[in-house]
Amino acid sequence: MALGLLRVTRPRRTAADCLATLRFEDALDLWAWVSTRQVLGWSDLEHEVTHRAGMPGNPQLRRLAAMVRHGAVSGGEMRLHDLLRAAGITGWIAGVRLHDVHGLIGVVDVVFQRERIVIEVDGRRGHSAGERFVTDRRRQNRLLLAGYLVLRFTWDDLCYRPEDVIGEIRNLLSSRRAGLMLSN
Repeated sequence: MALGLLRVTRPRRTAADCLATLRFEDALDLWAWVSTRQVLGWSDLEHEVTHRAGMPGNPQLRRLAAMVRHGAVSGGEMRLHDLLRAAGITGWIAGVRLHDVHGLIGVVDVVFQRERIVIEVDGRRGHSAGERFVTDRRRQNRLLLAGYLVLRFTWDDLCYRPEDVIGEIRNLLSSRRAGLMLSN
């Protein structure tokens, strides 16, 4: 599409171009942004990989697609998914949009729908800046009011205390599942 003398691309194309050319860590950050705002989804990313075969940047798009295939949008989320799988913990879904009576609460990192448990991975870059810090706290309050319990873990937790992370998740799942059995 052209705008005067300037060639303009659609958001999906612009996002794919940036994902292909940015430093990989920055591309992961951008993926988190574009995927949670539905600018570009995983199937779109797969389409771009196929469509751009042999083009510069395609190896990076292919690497990114392989990493985010199961719903993770950051290195921390990928690490959490690996820990959950290695521990044999099932019943979770990644990257789910949750709503309450006021609308969209947000896209959560991992949710156990039946047990109403949300697990969030907090990184310094994505969660410590002023406005994001406030937004995260408000979102957590809305999740609690909607009946979800929220566990939050950091990269350090996932790397240096993985047994504790899995233990905390197992304990909460066990307690919620026991409560569900009693109420049925």
